[in-house]
Amino acid sequence: GDHQFKTLRHLPLPQQMVTSYADVRDTIVRQGRDEFVILACDGIWDAVTSQEAVDFVRARLARGLDLAEIGADLCHACLARDPQNDPGTDNMSCVIARLFC
Repeated sequence: GDHQFKTLRHLPLPQQMVTSYADVRDTIVRQGRDEFVILACDGIWDAVTSQEAVDFVRARLARGLDLAEIGADLCHACLARDPQNDPGTDNMSCVIARLFC
C-alpha cells in the first residue's frame, strides 16, 4: 500500500517516505530487569512513547491480564478519539513477548 509515497525514483527504498525497512536494534537482555518486549508497528509508536507503552503493559501484567488481551488493549488505547486531530489513525498491530530469564 501507500504506493504514492514510494515513487521517488531517485531515492533508494530505505530513503522513501514510506518504506518496509524495519527499525531494528540489538540489545542485551538484563536478567532480573527486563520483563518483556513490545514489537509494534509505527501506528502504535505514533500514539504513545516507549515508556508509556511499557507502563501500560506493566500495569496490566500486575493485574493478571494475559498478553493477548494486553496487546488488544494497547491497540485500542492508541486509536484516535478525534481522527481529524489526534494520532491513531494509522494501522496498528503489536506483539508482546514475556521474557523469562
